[in-house]
Amino acid sequence: MDIIQVLILLLAGLFGGFLSGLLGVGGGIIFVFVLSVYFGPMGLESTELPRYLISNSIFATFFAGLSASIRNWRMAELHLREVMPVALPGAITALTASFFITHYPWYDRQRFTIFFLAMLMFLLVVVLVRRPTGQTDAQLPASPWGLMAIGAVAGLISALSGLGGGLIIVPFLTGYFRISMRRAASISLGTIPVFAVSMSMFYALAYTPAQAIPYSVGYLVMPAALPLGIGVIATAPLGVRLAKRVPNRLIKVMFAALMLVVALKMIFTMIK
Repeated sequence: MDIIQVLILLLAGLFGGFLSGLLGVGGGIIFVFVLSVYFGPMGLESTELPRYLISNSIFATFFAGLSASIRNWRMAELHLREVMPVALPGAITALTASFFITHYPWYDRQRFTIFFLAMLMFLLVVVLVRRPTGQTDAQLPASPWGLMAIGAVAGLISALSGLGGGLIIVPFLTGYFRISMRRAASISLGTIPVFAVSMSMFYALAYTPAQAIPYSVGYLVMPAALPLGIGVIATAPLGVRLAKRVPNRLIKVMFAALMLVVALKMIFTMIK
């Protein structure tokens, strides 16, 4: 691994961490794309590549969610009442899906890429089409059962895509439960560490890769994951702080634009 690769991963972590704090998405959309470039030349089997992408993206996402959540906690904006009903069911479904991904050869590179792109396109439509009704957080209609359902789906999506769950949690909280973008991002960031730490431990300890990479713990490749994590820790609090000063409409536009750019990049990579 040369210095150029380290710098690219570090820059991706810096950018992903900033977006995580600003948008509440955990940075996974950046991490998955950069990691696909990093692991691409290694000649990994079609079923092994998604496991490395998901596990290392989720590991970096853990630092994004934790760093930003600490910042939100200090600002008294962590919203644990909504975080826990989302996080716990999500961790269960994430671990269940991770088990089936690692123990059975059904989830290969093609299925991963198609699923990743489908999620980005679906969520792009959700963000652009749904319109706010003017309700405030004080009028929040979300029941614990609704939050648990969102968490369960987000955990499943996180395990299949490596995106951390924020791309499900934020649009559904804002679009269907009419929570403000800023509050939804805070809830999403609070759930990400719970998803990520459980999945990271699973990929590190519960299964031995068929194709091992040097300096790895299970599927967690330290030369790739650590630069991402360092970058995330440095910039996630900055994104949280800036989110308080940016209008909700502008955040939604940035969120949609980011998903569109990454989707186009992934489509180009798959075609090539």
